[in-house]
Amino acid sequence: MDSLQQMTSSVLNLPGSAESVPFGLITVPVLAFCEALLGLGLFVSGIILVGTCLLLVNSDPGLLPQILVLAFAGALSSDLLGYGIGYIFSERVMQTQLMSRYGDAKDRFRSLVDRSMLLAICTGRLTPMLRSLTPFLAGSLGVRPARFVIFDLIACSIWVTGLATILTILPGAIDQL
Repeated sequence: MDSLQQMTSSVLNLPGSAESVPFGLITVPVLAFCEALLGLGLFVSGIILVGTCLLLVNSDPGLLPQILVLAFAGALSSDLLGYGIGYIFSERVMQTQLMSRYGDAKDRFRSLVDRSMLLAICTGRLTPMLRSLTPFLAGSLGVRPARFVIFDLIACSIWVTGLATILTILPGAIDQL
């Protein structure tokens, strides 16, 4: 019974206590993964991730590098999974009734994506409504895996830089209010 009480108390402790930090760190990559996961990302808001990270940074500012690495890892792994699903099922996706109806538009869109893939992937990573769909679409359009990984590494780096900016500027701004 003691171990159950310890686990429960560590989960129920308010952020800022020493016991809540390991649990909080575990939630960072999970939330980053979920908010970018195909389908699920449409329902899991990035605000939850930012709020969790803010609580962790406020409890211990020294955790910022760990938080950023974990968020990057969660986001990248989710993008790679979404891309892989799209890539594996690209033939099925392209043969759907919806896609066959828009054959010319599909070819023009593919041409546009090929010319500006970096911009498309970065825009998708930074736009909440597109975040979970962009990797899947890139995979289903047949973007080469190496090209996607390089562009997604750049997009996730830009995204985590924005997260770092929020986590360093926002606490100070709130304290000044």
